[in-house]
Amino acid sequence: MIYEQRFLSSWLDAVGDYKTWNRAAEINEYIANLLYKRRSAAVTKFTNVNESTPITLEEADDISMSRVIAMFYGLALEGYLKAYMVKFKEISPVVEELKDGKLRIARELTTHNLFDLFTKFRDPRVEEEKLLRDLTRAVKSGKYFFERYFNPSTYFYNLDKTVSRSKMLILEIKKLLK
Repeated sequence: MIYEQRFLSSWLDAVGDYKTWNRAAEINEYIANLLYKRRSAAVTKFTNVNESTPITLEEADDISMSRVIAMFYGLALEGYLKAYMVKFKEISPVVEELKDGKLRIARELTTHNLFDLFTKFRDPRVEEEKLLRDLTRAVKSGKYFFERYFNPSTYFYNLDKTVSRSKMLILEIKKLLK
């Protein structure tokens, strides 16, 4: 019983502290940046390669990482938005489940819909709306090896633009979290 109370107390502290959400976002941003650098290096080598210098299978994999990179930028953006919501009391992080009395994280903190989360921060501009929807798709499809649905007009056809815009939104939110 004492262990359960300590665990509950620790859980409540973590869920209600924007720093926990912020740290999760930082980790995802770090992974996204790392993968993006690897992919960029592989793309550079690929574009400078001639027939006598083939790229390795690992380098080819790095080039095809666009979906995963977009997923991690989406997860980073999601984490920073949730940190913002918790820090500025946009939502109560914990709600009580009425049926059995168990506590759970607020529904707004369990969603991966970046457009809905972003609207709690500010109204997105038109180009940001598409980015948020594309990153949401990347986050939701992250558990699969490939996209669940084919859509040729998506984030990975211009990853550099996706990354650049993601970084701008992330920076905007991070400034408010300091």
